[in-house]
Amino acid sequence: MTNVRFSSLADYRDIETTNFQSDATQSGLTLEEIMASIYAKSRDNARTPMQWSANLPHAGFTNGVVDVTPWINVNSNYTDINVEQALNDPQSLFYFYQKLIQLRRAMPIIVHGKYEILHEENTHVFMYKRYDDNGQEIIIACNFSQQPIIIDDAQLNEKIQKRKQILITNYEEHLKSDWLDFRPYEAWAIEI
Repeated sequence: MTNVRFSSLADYRDIETTNFQSDATQSGLTLEEIMASIYAKSRDNARTPMQWSANLPHAGFTNGVVDVTPWINVNSNYTDINVEQALNDPQSLFYFYQKLIQLRRAMPIIVHGKYEILHEENTHVFMYKRYDDNGQEIIIACNFSQQPIIIDDAQLNEKIQKRKQILITNYEEHLKSDWLDFRPYEAWAIEI
C-alpha cells in the first residue's frame, strides 16, 4: 500500500492533522501549503483501511453494509494495489517479504551476526555486512533513490564477484553484471 493523498481536508481524521490545519490557516498558510505539509507529515497518510480487493466495496475492508463504513476513506489506488493482486503476482512485495522471512529463519547470521556499515558516506545506498566468527559473511545493499547509483569499491566488487550465492534481489539477477552499479530502488543480499 502507498500513502494516501486525499484532496479534501474533510477526508482527514487525525486530530494532529486537524489541529495543524486550523493553526496553519490562522497563521496565513495557503491551502496548497497546508496540503503539502499534510501529505508529508499526517499520520492518516498511512492509516487507510487494508486494501483486500479491487472489486469489493471499501476494497473489501468491510462487508459494504451502509452503516459499516471504515472510519477513514480507502486509498483510491485500491483497484491497482491490493492483496488479491499481490497474491496473484509471484514478483510482488508480499512474496519478497516471505523470502526475507525464510532467509532470516534459515540463516542465524542475519539475526545474530556482527554488523558493519559499508560506504556510510553514501546517503542513498544503505549497505552493510553481517559476519560471524566462523567466516560467514553477507553483504546487504538497498538503493533508496529513484536514481541509478554507482559505488566505486574495487575490493568489495571483487569479493562480490567471487560470491557463494545471491540470497535475494528485487531485480532479475541474470541481467546484473556489476553489483555495485545500483538501479533505482534496487535491493539485494549476497553471501560472500
